[in-house]
Amino acid sequence: WSPDVDELMRQSRHRPCYRQLWRLLSGLQKHKSSWPFLQPVSKDDVADYYETIKEPMDLGTMEARLEAKQYMAPEDFIKDAQLIFENCRRFNDEGSPR
Repeated sequence: WSPDVDELMRQSRHRPCYRQLWRLLSGLQKHKSSWPFLQPVSKDDVADYYETIKEPMDLGTMEARLEAKQYMAPEDFIKDAQLIFENCRRFNDEGSPR
């Protein structure tokens, strides 16, 4: 969490502050460890990914949703961001052969 996320959570459910969402997304995309999450997972690179992950999410998809103003509330944006990490943990769990 960050102060930006806390502020977003206080925003009205009907009026997300897109400037703050863009700032958060940009920060996520620029993070040195974000490269695996910038685009959807390729079926060619990871053939079984979509057998395990039924609701994929990535930062590129989030960017497209933000551009289309599909986030009706800050919580929707945060849910997608959390989904990226949940999918990563699920697919790469401790018992995983990966």
